[in-house]
Amino acid sequence: MWDRGPNANLDTTELAARGVELARSRRGTKVAVHNGDVSTARGRVLEAVYQTPYLAHAAMEPINATASVTESGVEVWAPTQAQTFAQAAAARVAGVPVDKVTLHTTYLGGGFGRRLMNDYVEQAVSVSKAISAPVQVIWTREDDTKHDFYRPMSINGLRGVLDAAGNLIALDHIAVAESCLRGLMPSAVKNGIDPGQMDGIINSIYEIPNYRGSYTEVEYGIPVTTMRAPGANSNYFASESFLDELAHAAGRDPLAFRLALLQHQPRAHEGAADRGLARRLGHPKTPGARHGSRSPTGRGRRRHSLPR
Repeated sequence: MWDRGPNANLDTTELAARGVELARSRRGTKVAVHNGDVSTARGRVLEAVYQTPYLAHAAMEPINATASVTESGVEVWAPTQAQTFAQAAAARVAGVPVDKVTLHTTYLGGGFGRRLMNDYVEQAVSVSKAISAPVQVIWTREDDTKHDFYRPMSINGLRGVLDAAGNLIALDHIAVAESCLRGLMPSAVKNGIDPGQMDGIINSIYEIPNYRGSYTEVEYGIPVTTMRAPGANSNYFASESFLDELAHAAGRDPLAFRLALLQHQPRAHEGAADRGLARRLGHPKTPGARHGSRSPTGRGRRRHSLPR
């Protein structure tokens, strides 16, 4: 009989609920950055929780690798993003020293972090070793999707405090997610904090007098790895969305609200002026700027991230 294993009944709705509970209880949380004291800030309090789902990388090129294991060594052709890891994986499976493995990196039809993992290299080497012949392994789209190392689901809990003038005086941001670096480079995870999963939190450029950024590592039993900008995918979505909510609650223009938190970031102000928003912010008039106007019905405006 097939044993479906301990994770046979995993349900993402239940996993998300666990993540939300961890964010609210702060159980197992590690503080990564703390300026001021968020617990003593007094004013109007707003709270929000944001969730981003698991995502498959779904690169255009299916997962594949070609390997040839002979008495003289191992030769591998693979679209890998991590040559050193791939070479070590092939050597381990073949049972040979690393210097007996020749790796040819082919062009990648999309990687996005998925090809940092080398399970497909191990598979090709294992089959070639078993049949004593060169072999090319190409996954089906179904297998590619089912057996991905997914972008982790992330729960972001935020709590902000506005003073009487509508200024943001405190922000508490916690990310609850699986660690990508735990499986790639365990030594990079220090004191229980995966720096990749804290991107956008530990390096926030907003000048908030009381600020705390925390991380809670969870293990749901689902294979994960990075997708482009690891934690930034989820964390910036959460923090920027919450800043919009705070600005709305304060009755402030969202951009002006942000620029008030970027007093020592001149490029942010230059960028605002360059994008035709100067008039809205009290700068000299800029052709095309629409001060205080609403988007037409059925239309929206998107705020682009400012260059750092």
